[in-house]
Amino acid sequence: MDRSHTPSEPEITCGPLRERMLRFERYLPKVLTRWIMGEGSTAQMAPVERDVTVMFTDIAGFTAMAEERSATAIAAFLNDHFGLLAGAVKSAGGVIDKFLGDGVLAFWLTTDSPDDADRAARAALAIASAITRDNDQRESNGEDRIRMRIGLQTGTAVVGSIGAGDHMTFTIIGDTVNMAQRLEQLAKTTPTNGRDVTILLGAALADRLTGAFQMTRVGHVPLEGRHRSVEAYRLEAEKKRSSANDPRRRASSV
Repeated sequence: MDRSHTPSEPEITCGPLRERMLRFERYLPKVLTRWIMGEGSTAQMAPVERDVTVMFTDIAGFTAMAEERSATAIAAFLNDHFGLLAGAVKSAGGVIDKFLGDGVLAFWLTTDSPDDADRAARAALAIASAITRDNDQRESNGEDRIRMRIGLQTGTAVVGSIGAGDHMTFTIIGDTVNMAQRLEQLAKTTPTNGRDVTILLGAALADRLTGAFQMTRVGHVPLEGRHRSVEAYRLEAEKKRSSANDPRRRASSV
């Protein structure tokens, strides 16, 4: 992922090769696809430590929802849902790492976009807007609204190929990833203020935001599996820049 070692993207113009590339990109992150098509078996994808911003998403009550629908209906629902999420993530320059049941693991590399924290926050807010619009349509059709949780954190993580033998996967691992997931789970007990999507941020991400975002301070809270509590914020909206420089000063207590 270091730009000094990452080959320039190949120009894919011929029909068959471009078609194969597009097929790859349906199943693999675009950055990995470019490496495969450009470098073949020599692509360097060894795990490396990088600064990243990580996003975890989850649908509240999905297990109960799945019990009431056929497998075909659930698959169709998830395809539509993941389409909304993937569109927001990719538009903000993020990478979909994988789909986890009804959730998504996505990330932004600081080396690719120095404003990765802002991009991730905007992607989360775009997801919230898309879910709300979709829910309005669902409600008009007599269906229940979907509730979602999103966890975001910034820090270091190991990025690259992980696995054994001939079964490898391109992914991210580390404490930053775990914290993003725990923040998503913490949203189960955080007031929603009547919103369909609850977005929780770690303090490291809140500190890195360069734009003006409206946040509510949740406080120092325990996270499952961690010995020390962490400071968390609920992301509300993006607003015009203010004179305040510290995002924590713009956050009010719950």
